[in-house]
Amino acid sequence: MILRYTLPPNAPKKFESESDSVILGRRPKPGQHIDLDLTPDSYVSKRHAHITFENGGYWIEDLGSGNGTWVDGQKITIKTQLTPESKVRVGWTNIEIEMETAIPVPGPDTEQEPEDVIVAEPEQEQEPEDVIVAEPEQEPEPEGTIVTEQDQPTESEGEKDTMPTQGWRQLKALNDFSKELETGTTLESLAQILIKQLQLAIPSAQRGAVLLPDEQDELLLKAHWPQGDHSVSMTWVKRAFTKREAFIWTAAAPADTSGDDTPHSAIYYDVQSAIYVPLLLGGDVFGVMYVDNYYARDAFAPVDLEMLKAIANQVAMFIRDNVLRKDLKREEVLRSNLLRQFSPKVAEQMVEKAARLQRGGERSEPVTILISDVRHFTALSSKMEPDDVVRMLNEMFDAFVPIISEYDGVVDKFVGDSVLAVFGSPQSDPQQWEKAAQAAIEMQHAMHMLGEGRKVRRLPAYQVGIGIHTGGVIHGFIGSAERIEFTVIGDTVNRAARYCDGADPGEILISKAVYEHVYRLVEVEPKTVKTKHPKSEGDLEGYLVKGLKKNGKRSAS
Repeated sequence: MILRYTLPPNAPKKFESESDSVILGRRPKPGQHIDLDLTPDSYVSKRHAHITFENGGYWIEDLGSGNGTWVDGQKITIKTQLTPESKVRVGWTNIEIEMETAIPVPGPDTEQEPEDVIVAEPEQEQEPEDVIVAEPEQEPEPEGTIVTEQDQPTESEGEKDTMPTQGWRQLKALNDFSKELETGTTLESLAQILIKQLQLAIPSAQRGAVLLPDEQDELLLKAHWPQGDHSVSMTWVKRAFTKREAFIWTAAAPADTSGDDTPHSAIYYDVQSAIYVPLLLGGDVFGVMYVDNYYARDAFAPVDLEMLKAIANQVAMFIRDNVLRKDLKREEVLRSNLLRQFSPKVAEQMVEKAARLQRGGERSEPVTILISDVRHFTALSSKMEPDDVVRMLNEMFDAFVPIISEYDGVVDKFVGDSVLAVFGSPQSDPQQWEKAAQAAIEMQHAMHMLGEGRKVRRLPAYQVGIGIHTGGVIHGFIGSAERIEFTVIGDTVNRAARYCDGADPGEILISKAVYEHVYRLVEVEPKTVKTKHPKSEGDLEGYLVKGLKKNGKRSAS
């Protein structure tokens, strides 16, 4: 008998025997007999299959192997006659038989049944125990049925290739995976644990990967095996992720070209079968993982799908318990920080959009910026005790903040003796310009009242200058997880600071862009602001706010 056998991607090998009986297997136990050793193929059982030549034909029979014997893509359960075109697979090894004579195919009048041949087969009388699925020497001792690492045999003690042992290995892999999850703390560590355990839990998998979403819900390839290029299909990933669907995919038969919707990536990587499973918990999806096989269309069974779904459920719980809890902690820190800047209602709205803004900010236009600054603060504070300086600033801020809030502004930050307030953000406001001007007038009035009180207490009085400009800004959350603030940046902020610098003590200086919106509300007079770099920047055109017109509430002076 001449056999040619191939374990992809290795080159074919040839086996010759003068016997009409060949037993295929791998690393047999002492006393067991095999003719063709397929040891490199770890999916071949110790005594896997029996090929015979009898009655003018070639026959094959499975000997109770763990992974079955396949003929023309079908797993055989009885002794089966082979034809010259038959494709035989044991494990992942392909077998071809050089048939010396034509194979007679029994016709309708042939009374002989395959079962008759089984009874008459002389080779089967050699070792009856060889064809028994559960061989006596492979039966574990009673205490070995307890699923513990100590009681289960190791590879060196003799691998058991029956289906119960394979199922035990998968359950052990699932148990080991659960234990290793306890050591993981990040998504990166989780992905590495998954890759390791998926190969053990799904032994038919030749490739696999874990995809987890980033903060923008874009699925990223966190880990995969083998190293190098991967075979993931984003078509199937999106199907599992969006439809919350776990599925087994099998390539169409070579002769079947009708209705083939195989993704291009699956064709390119020669995917024959695959499993895609969403990381699903309740109604939330946390990612997708997959395994595939490029040898066999029948590599995966429903039990593999259920195993992968069980692993996916544990992964989803890990993400919820470890990653999302950290996100909740960061959210509480963020909420606490926002409450220092915004009202509770606005703070809650900002928390909802914080994740998006944390990833690079958001452009907003128009926004109105108000900046106030104490005039001659350095000279003034140098003559005061530190406690008196802090008390003076807190007294001013206590007066300014309620006024800014009253006109729907937001205190962005305090910088020494300066206040930066924003109108029209984070919530748009069609009256932001008028409100900013009115707030500035109220702030100057408050400073006048504070100055009168300080004179009575024989304390040094001081004044502020206020500048207002409007335009586009980028606003977002800046800082660390422990200290994060909502702020604005951009040229509009810088211009507002220049208008503030151009305002003398007690003055409010607005830009031409602001005046275009408030000309019906305030009385003004033009003022040109000299810049430090007139050649590159030019002078700034501005307007001093003298007060509100007759319908206003209060004048600036």
